[in-house]
Amino acid sequence: MDKINTFLKRFFKSEIDAKISSWFNNIENYNIKLKKMNSFLIEDLKESFGMVYLSEPKDDEFYNDVKYSSLPTNPRHLFKISHYKNKKYGDLYLTYVSIDNPNSSYSQNYFMCLCITFIDDKLKIIKRFIFSEDEVTEEKYWRESEGVNDLFFGNLGTFISCERCLEPKHCEFSMKDYLTDK
Repeated sequence: MDKINTFLKRFFKSEIDAKISSWFNNIENYNIKLKKMNSFLIEDLKESFGMVYLSEPKDDEFYNDVKYSSLPTNPRHLFKISHYKNKKYGDLYLTYVSIDNPNSSYSQNYFMCLCITFIDDKLKIIKRFIFSEDEVTEEKYWRESEGVNDLFFGNLGTFISCERCLEPKHCEFSMKDYLTDK
């Protein structure tokens, strides 16, 4: 689990670096930072975290608007790491994380589940699920998102263990999942 924790810290740092560099009119630097962030992801997930490669700067109004804002310097919270043995992917790790740049009580909730495994002897994020809530029924659930198309919560494999890192105490659904051995 230490390898996964270290991997995520490096990914979260590269995500912050890319996001911060997007606020400045230096697209070469931004594209370099984004490339580093994307190195943690499989091809299908690249550009799926709200940032895309730029061939020209954003408009001046964008740069003027953000220069008076606080830089997004807070890494995501890591709540839980669950380890599975999967028939296709071998050691599979599900990591439950917050929104990016957490700074409010809402940031103490699950926002995303990142699925991580070894690809060619390197850890890679291969799929993500997004925490969702139905506006009408208020039902909370995991919505499938980008990544490999053959991995679902129903076929993760055999549960091995989990490491709880931080309680998502502001959300009953998140806390219930956090306390479950899965």
